[in-house]
Amino acid sequence: WRSVVGDSFRAAGWDTQTFTNDSPVSIVQEATDSFADFIGLSVGYDEGFVDLGQFISLLRQKSRNPSVKIMLGGNVFSSPSSQYDWLGADYVALSVEDALGYCSGTAPIELPSN
Repeated sequence: WRSVVGDSFRAAGWDTQTFTNDSPVSIVQEATDSFADFIGLSVGYDEGFVDLGQFISLLRQKSRNPSVKIMLGGNVFSSPSSQYDWLGADYVALSVEDALGYCSGTAPIELPSN
């Protein structure tokens, strides 16, 4: 997923950074150090849901961009995005095309219901 997503975004003209197997601490530090419009997290297995909501909240708190959008993707997501509202992400992409559409503003924006 990582290389396909990164390659697809770069081909569409996006400036991307990819962190593979980085610790949550280093990902939060990068969100603190850089001004990202979007942060995408790939979840590859059910155990990836453990503390994910708290991690998303921490990324929002620490991000230099107070309006950062957090998007989730990965092979554990196969249902409508609204089923994952409890995680606090802005969007769940079911494919690379979904992710590109959301980031370019051509996909429907789904905000968590709080």
